[in-house]
Amino acid sequence: MSVITQMCYAMILVSVIDHCLKPYLLRKWLGITLWVAGTYGLFAFPDKYWYELDIWLVSLLISGSGSSLFFRRRRFDHLD
Repeated sequence: MSVITQMCYAMILVSVIDHCLKPYLLRKWLGITLWVAGTYGLFAFPDKYWYELDIWLVSLLISGSGSSLFFRRRRFDHLD
């Protein structure tokens, strides 16, 4: 699977999660968990592949999506 395809799939998944996940606490803790897991993956698996997925790229995208969820956790507060 090419890098472009991996990035497209990841961006679609991150966009769906960001749009559908509305509770504050769930966004906060999922964001922290994804950020920690992504950061760990960046340093623990620098040059590994898993079923043709580049683990470094996946870890980078997971870390970015976690920080996006955490820093924009109050996005849906005005709807309550």
